[in-house]
Amino acid sequence: EEPSLRSGVRRGARVRHPSLGTGTVLALEGEGEALKITVFFERAGKRKLVARYANLEPL
Repeated sequence: EEPSLRSGVRRGARVRHPSLGTGTVLALEGEGEALKITVFFERAGKRKLVARYANLEPL
């Protein structure tokens, strides 16, 4: 089963980050506190973030 954030964000979901703007989830890897999320942001490009610190808001 593919990992997801507690908020239910999955690959292909649209998200918003306070400073990076809006983007699309490309991949999730790992699990628990080690979960990393790769997002392509419209303004900031591709970024890999540690999910628990990413402060992403599902759209």
